[in-house]
Amino acid sequence: MIAQFFHNLLERIDQKNGMAHAKEGVIGLGIAIVLAGYVCKSAIKADPGIPQVPRKSLVYGNMEAYLRDPKGYLEKWHKALGPVFGDHLYGQYLVVISGQHSREIFTDDRFSFSAGLRRGFNPNLLLNTVHESVMDLSNVADVAKKYLNPYLGHYVPRAIDYFQLALEEKIGSIPDSGMVIPHVFPFIHHLVAKSSASIFIGTRLAEDNDLLGALNELMVNVNAEIAPKPWLEPFPSLMKLRMYWIGKTSPLVKRYRKQVSRVLRPEIERRMAALKQNDSSWERPDDILQRMLENYDAPPHVDTTEYVMAWLTFLIFVGVNTTTENTSLVLCRMLQHPTIADELYKEQVDVLESLGADSQQGPAVFTRDILNRMPKLDSLIRETGRAKNIYLHMPHCNTSNQTIVLSSGAVVPPGKNVIIDSYASHNDPVAQNAQDLDQFQPFRFVNQDKLATKAGEDFLFFGMGKHGCPGRWFAVQQMKIILSILIQSYHFETIDAIVLPFQERRHIPAKSSFKLIPRHKP
Repeated sequence: MIAQFFHNLLERIDQKNGMAHAKEGVIGLGIAIVLAGYVCKSAIKADPGIPQVPRKSLVYGNMEAYLRDPKGYLEKWHKALGPVFGDHLYGQYLVVISGQHSREIFTDDRFSFSAGLRRGFNPNLLLNTVHESVMDLSNVADVAKKYLNPYLGHYVPRAIDYFQLALEEKIGSIPDSGMVIPHVFPFIHHLVAKSSASIFIGTRLAEDNDLLGALNELMVNVNAEIAPKPWLEPFPSLMKLRMYWIGKTSPLVKRYRKQVSRVLRPEIERRMAALKQNDSSWERPDDILQRMLENYDAPPHVDTTEYVMAWLTFLIFVGVNTTTENTSLVLCRMLQHPTIADELYKEQVDVLESLGADSQQGPAVFTRDILNRMPKLDSLIRETGRAKNIYLHMPHCNTSNQTIVLSSGAVVPPGKNVIIDSYASHNDPVAQNAQDLDQFQPFRFVNQDKLATKAGEDFLFFGMGKHGCPGRWFAVQQMKIILSILIQSYHFETIDAIVLPFQERRHIPAKSSFKLIPRHKP
């Protein structure tokens, strides 16, 4: 009864505009603390059907041991218990799944990735957008499949133009002696954000650097929230309250929302008015924003501008953040292994010459077809993803009202999560058909029919099946464009020793300064 009261309280707080609408707020927070022991009792009481990792702590489970050495932890228990086992991590009981058993989760509609993710990370609350019930995440896949993926080739010239514009803004004219870039991530982020914005919200709005600056600050803030919080994760209601509080009070969130409203609200209203009036003199914008306005109506009780702003915030955040991180990682790998850039430059030259393309055009020479004719570049991207320090990720929640019994024997009651052990799959000698998986081999996948966008049991970087990332073709294309432009125009010289982190959800090196040196062609 008390637990149900607290659950209802948090739902009220989530759906209202402020704490004032929930008078029991302070009392509820106290109850949450008192009920901490109750909330964290997440072990399944029925026979779990699979081997179990012994639980070390009633409250924090095995998080301390896992976070200390995630690679060693997973290797130990995978070897001892097999590809499917139960464990107490992230403040909950989880069925840990790897290898061929992963497919069963990704293809079963009763499991929801968004529901599993929101237990510890709710972007709607954190970004203070419309309530999650208003945003049907199936629309994300729909937008990508209908209005993004079919037009990838069409968007290449625009992406190149805005990469170049962002590059000029970031570094200007580089002397022959080169220029030091202090850190990989913010450098790449500006390029990706400007180019992606030109496609999502249009070319004119993509040139608003105040908006892009606010987006950058917001991403830094949100990325901090993605990091594990073992002291809080056993209490999902408190996690939810914390994200709600940040969304309502954070100056960075407020600044971003102000900038988005300043830029997008008049643009959306102008476009909607033109559509309503059927203005023949109006030049229809060619971007995702326009397609959303034409094909997705806001629910009757939701302001259209708020609805569209929420969707665009989500799409840009997901697209820009992941693409920036993964492009930065590829560049870090190139800095770690200096011969890679020379190999890729040679591949680029050979492809252009074989097609009779005019390399004197500079970056404008690249088309989707040309980008897809560079197997070494594609292999580098896939190998960077395979070797990335991804351990347990992509939680999926049983959203049905029935207990699901998996083929492995694992029992997953309603509301419980399974989580994917990508590390085991990415380092399985049988699945990868290789024994040197502890080594980074940039061209491992050349001529192997394993493209960077090809998801499967051996490559879970983008998920798989029905729950696979629908935007992976766009993300990989963006990565190929920016890397090709940089390789075509510059040499890279390492300044810091690039040491990739091994910790959970920490992917970018703390130090990654490097020098860009203009490449003088003969």
